[in-house]
This record gives sequence, C-alpha cells and structure tokens, in this order.
Amino acid sequence: MALRFHHEQAASGQREALAISREAGDALALTRHSGPRHELARAHHGLANTYHAAGDLRQARHHWRHALTIYTRMGMPDAEDVRAKLLTLTQTPGPHAE
Repeated sequence: MALRFHHEQAASGQREALAISREAGDALALTRHSGPRHELARAHHGLANTYHAAGDLRQARHHWRHALTIYTRMGMPDAEDVRAKLLTLTQTPGPHAE
C-alpha cells in the first residue's frame, strides 16, 4: 500500500513538473522574440532545472547548453553554474540520457 502511494505521489509530481515546463516553454517563446538575452538564458536555465528534476536528462542538457551559450556570450557568472551542471550530466547516466 505504501509503495503504491509513493508511486502515485511521484507520478503526480512528474505531471506537475511537465505542466510547469510547458508553461515555461510558452514564456520562453515570448522571451525569444521580445525579451532581453539574459532573460532568455534564465528561461532556458529554469527549464533545464525542471527537466532535470523530472528525470529528462536529454531536455535538461538541451536547455542548459542554450543557457550556457548565452551566459558565456554575455560574460555572466551564471555560466559557471550551468557548466558545472552539464558536467554532472556526463557523469550521471539515466533513462533519458543521450
């Protein structure tokens, strides 16, 4: 019974994370066309964190790479944080890894 409860909780959390990522994706599209570059990087960074938490390492990597490119071009210190997260992905194989 407890195992079923934990499975249902995990599934609910994953559905919620994916709904949030869809909303963030909509915000990302708006930012891409009209917002400042640092906001676009922040949107990619946030999406990557959400996908990582949901276990989708392929999507996390995709968005962290975009964030890293923008942060690096702008000379922002956030690039180091993203670079470190990407490095951990190369050390963490998973079901959604490339």
